[in-house]
Amino acid sequence: MNFRSLYKIIYIFFNTKITFKSPKKSDLVIFDVKSLNDAKYFFDRYDFFLLETRTSILKKIYFSPKVIFHMIKNFYLGNIFTVYLISLIDIINPKVVLTKIDNAIKFSEIAKLRWKNYKFIAIQAAARYDYLYQDYFFKSKKTSTNFNEKIFIPHFFCFGDYEKEKFKELNLDIKNFYPIGDLQFSDYLEYKKNNIKINKKSDICFISDYVHKIFNHAYLGYDSTTFKKFNDKNDIRNINIKLGPLKLLKYVLRYAKDKNLKLEIPLKRDPILNPDLSKIEIDFFKENLSTKEFQYFKECVIVKNRAKYTSLESVFNSKVVVGWASTLLRNKIGIGGKALSCNFIKDKLYDFPIKGICHLEDCSYQEFDSRMNEIIKISEKEFQKKIDKETGYVMKFNEHISTSDVLAKKISEFGVHKKA
Repeated sequence: MNFRSLYKIIYIFFNTKITFKSPKKSDLVIFDVKSLNDAKYFFDRYDFFLLETRTSILKKIYFSPKVIFHMIKNFYLGNIFTVYLISLIDIINPKVVLTKIDNAIKFSEIAKLRWKNYKFIAIQAAARYDYLYQDYFFKSKKTSTNFNEKIFIPHFFCFGDYEKEKFKELNLDIKNFYPIGDLQFSDYLEYKKNNIKINKKSDICFISDYVHKIFNHAYLGYDSTTFKKFNDKNDIRNINIKLGPLKLLKYVLRYAKDKNLKLEIPLKRDPILNPDLSKIEIDFFKENLSTKEFQYFKECVIVKNRAKYTSLESVFNSKVVVGWASTLLRNKIGIGGKALSCNFIKDKLYDFPIKGICHLEDCSYQEFDSRMNEIIKISEKEFQKKIDKETGYVMKFNEHISTSDVLAKKISEFGVHKKA
């Protein structure tokens, strides 16, 4: 054990509540507190044990004789925190271990060790461009580690058929695919039922997809030293990943203003949950838009409120959604709506999975104007005829059976049932 690991253990012990009891048995274990984000209505149906898996926000440590015994028995399985998590799972003895952090290396690591004992389920939470980048990094010899080889998911509940096709192509070790759509969108529809209000309609919803660096999820388990250089502000990919969406925003602002259309711009970051990143997002636009552009931008902004599903609300109530790589584009197409994905960052890895009228690469404003005119003019049915795949390819959606109900049915087959 190195000094850093020892320091981390000591820090956790002195800054976390220690209980000398063992965790109670439960049929369902939720892996990672962030799995509960954006799925309140689904998880409210169940009793479960929440397994805290982020050392940075760990609130409680179980340290009973039973836990110690299991840790000694499992000591050879990995580092001390992995052994601790496996030991808790063994004591709880669940039917299902479920996560919405589907690209977390720690989940895959533990699933690989215990998938024959318990059902490990990962629910897709976002478009997974990180797998494409990791494949590129390894094949282009920019890193000696193939991080995609670390992914192991026994049961993967994904957005659509695209993931099944692409992830097999990337050789990700995923045993079973279940294309069911977006659980977050399903939860949003449940939220709408319980929060009836008059919805304002917009002509265009522009997705603020600003990314201040390519990789910003240290928790997921990627080597921070390896990826530090890929977040270099001078790296051409990081330059383009900022300037591409900025160019698109300028086009959208100009188009909406010239055509006198109602524009909404739901921001990416919630200022309550992520104040620092929210400020970075706003500051970036303030610094890179003209004074007139930024003033108009502010008039169109929808401040992010995760609890009220503001981004999905704006997408749902718009005629056309415009963006770069956001999952929200797939949501709109999945429900039979009109969307335009504009890849202006000059990187094929971020091309939209569907081609046709819904996709543009780096282009002039005149080309953008022409495409938007065409999309706005035609009906949603005509739009569907002008794309090269069925909508379910990127996002399954069934207005009669929700994603939540499909998932609930499947995990009931695994022995986990709703509250009485």
